[in-house]
Amino acid sequence: MSTLKIDTIRKRVSKLKRYRIYHRDMGECVYCGLRGDLTLDHVVSIKDVIGVLEPCHINNMCNLVTACKMCNNKKTLHEKSMVLQYGRFKKGYPVQAVEYRLLVQEVLLQL
Repeated sequence: MSTLKIDTIRKRVSKLKRYRIYHRDMGECVYCGLRGDLTLDHVVSIKDVIGVLEPCHINNMCNLVTACKMCNNKKTLHEKSMVLQYGRFKKGYPVQAVEYRLLVQEVLLQL
């Protein structure tokens, strides 16, 4: 799959949806709690589901979380040790990133 196609899917996240996700996650990285230098992180990677799901499902709000650039970049290598514990996850129990990804993947495949 070409990089252009992946970049096109990333850009399909509207400004309004970005705002809603940042607001939902209380304006902080769900992995480390940082409040600056924020990005959106696809819980289930675009590369993992390209061609399997429609772009609108890949960019579903349940598949997007607020992450700082550092956590978003290191997630690929360290996902097994990462925990979603800040933002909206502060209200409940911390969730292992790998477990959450599997949950979201199951939801996406049912759409």
